[in-house]
Amino acid sequence: MIPLLLALSLFTLIYKVWQEGFGKPFRVGFIVLSVLALFTVGIGSFIWKPHTDEFNCWYYFDKNSNVFKVTFALTPDLTIEAVSNSEELEAFLKENGIRDRYRPGIYCPETKVKIITSFKKVVSVEILGFRNTEIDKVLSLDNPIQMDLSSIKGKKQILQPEFNLGD
Repeated sequence: MIPLLLALSLFTLIYKVWQEGFGKPFRVGFIVLSVLALFTVGIGSFIWKPHTDEFNCWYYFDKNSNVFKVTFALTPDLTIEAVSNSEELEAFLKENGIRDRYRPGIYCPETKVKIITSFKKVVSVEILGFRNTEIDKVLSLDNPIQMDLSSIKGKKQILQPEFNLGD
């Protein structure tokens, strides 16, 4: 609060000197509207906060179904699972993903995932692309792939951004 009060008083003094320089009267309404506008911008960033995180992802395809499982992991203990039926994502992964002979599925390290939150609740999860470390290449999807939020199972808090006072 102290930095905000100091900034507000400094803003008020600068505005007063600026108005006197032009020979205009000092208007308190402008200061109040400016503070309200800044407060609204701050609340707006809390209402709709997009951020991009990187996850290690494994994609498991079932030959008998058009739906495949996606496992997002930060650590072996912090994982979530979702399902997708995107043919575009499936083709992209089969072409560019990393196959491991010791583990089934396709591995995509450092998958870029865009997460949008509203009042700290996840409202959208999109896969943007990933970095293939074997060939040291960053691969991006033409269109982000929307994940079905109702299919997400596990500790969803790993999708939450780190909120702090500056947010």
